[in-house]
Formats: sequence, C-alpha cells, structure tokens
Amino acid sequence: MTRSDDALATILLERLVISFEPSWLWLSAEDQFDPDDPPLDLLHLAEVLGIPEGASVVAARQAARKVDLEARALFGAAGELAVVRYVERNYPRASIEHVSQFDDSCGYDIHVELGAEARNLEVKSVSSSKPRRIFVSRHELEIANLDPSWRLIIVELDGEGRTVSVGTVSTTYLCAEAPADASSLTRWESTQYRLPARVIESGFDLRRDVF
Repeated sequence: MTRSDDALATILLERLVISFEPSWLWLSAEDQFDPDDPPLDLLHLAEVLGIPEGASVVAARQAARKVDLEARALFGAAGELAVVRYVERNYPRASIEHVSQFDDSCGYDIHVELGAEARNLEVKSVSSSKPRRIFVSRHELEIANLDPSWRLIIVELDGEGRTVSVGTVSTTYLCAEAPADASSLTRWESTQYRLPARVIESGFDLRRDVF
C-alpha cells in the first residue's frame, strides 16, 4: 500500500469504529484500554484493511474523541436546558437569556435577571453513575473572580439524560482548589475538579448575595 492508501485505510477504520460503536470505544475515549493490548475486533479489522497495530490504536482513539466530543456537547446542552427549566419553574418572573446558544466566549452559559438581581450561571453536567468530574477553563475561573454575579451550577443527569439533581459549588472552593502556573513561561488553560458531595449545595437561590 502507498502512503495515501494507508491514510485512506486509517480514515476508513476510524469511520467504521464510529459507525459500529463497540463497547470499548468509550473506554478508549478516556485512554483506558492498554495500547499494548488492543481489543481483538479492532486488530481483526485493522488486519483486513492492512493497517499496522499502532496505527489502528491511534485511529480508534481519534474516533473515540470525536464521539466523546459529540456526546459531551449533547450532555452539556441537557444540563443547561435543565437549569433553564429550573429557573422557569422556581422563578416564573425571571428573565432568562441562554447566552451559550449564540456566544460561548462569555465564561458563563445563562444570564438571569430577577427584579434588581442578576446572575450569570455557568452550568456543568455530571453523570449520576460516575464520579463527579468537571472541567473548568482558565477563562471561566477568571470571570468567576471578576464577576460577583457568577455562579457554578452542577446538574446531575441519569443515563437517559433526565435530571437527578441541581446544585451549586462555591466560587471560593473553585478558586482555592485551582492549580497554579508552573512558571512564568507556562500556564494552565483548563483543569479538572473531582467534586465530593459535601461541596455541592442542593438547589440554588437567585437572591443569595454572597456565594
């Protein structure tokens, strides 16, 4: 096979993996399968297509990341919709602007006004069947520090995308647990938080001043 043939075969393998969605696809999305011991069905497909084992692992992980990004987007959107409905149900007079639908650079997803009060809500979705892990960008944390109306809302969803719970995590906690830049030449852009249940306060109060 020529180099272009190898590239086409690898692309074909990636698309086949996405189409078939084998059970290990979700594991490779989180780099959980051992590259030295790839799944047998992946190896068989790679052999049929004439793709080396190492290249097949790379193709599988590329496929997993694409699927993972799409799933994360849908998962995040479900959480944001849950917050919009929560506000509508508990604060029927509130004005709601779903900012993230047209601008993802604000550092928050939803703007809510209730009388003289305004809140900028950053929404993070977590799965009820997995450890509570969220990713917060440097920009989001900078906005949190600058904007006293910023709130982090945690939405727990089940496997069907249904809301299990809605809660809040304090900005004080986020800032205290944020990483520091390693040096003046390097800086973090996104960090992962593993949230213990004790730091998530059930529900959220739009009228609360200090958070």
